[in-house]
Amino acid sequence: SPPDYVELLLTHEMTHVATRRAAGPHIPLWVDEGLAEWMTRPPGDDADLYYANQVAVGAVQPRLATDREFRRGNAEELFLHYQSSRTAVAYFIERWGYNKFFRFYKTLGDSHNDSGGRAQHLRSAMRRFTKLSSI
Repeated sequence: SPPDYVELLLTHEMTHVATRRAAGPHIPLWVDEGLAEWMTRPPGDDADLYYANQVAVGAVQPRLATDREFRRGNAEELFLHYQSSRTAVAYFIERWGYNKFFRFYKTLGDSHNDSGGRAQHLRSAMRRFTKLSSI
């Protein structure tokens, strides 16, 4: 219903406001939007089930969207970008914990003074906090 949608939208946008001080230019939108979506909705809701089903039947290839892809596309494409981001953040938090995700997020945000590109900072932070060599 519309009041529920307004509450979801406000929660999502307030998450962005709350993380603004920790954010920085090296935080990809999939991390930022994934966190906002993770904060907004309970796990296993209709959107999660729909997305999981689409992946399971091969209708959707699970991948993380580029920042540019978050700025264009139709409603279905944008939904899939947000949902894949939410899924990635949820996995990170379930596997390594919220505190480690928060430190990962803050590390990405603090990297604006470091040399190197955005992808390098993401790989470095991912290795540091998850021990994964690539994403």
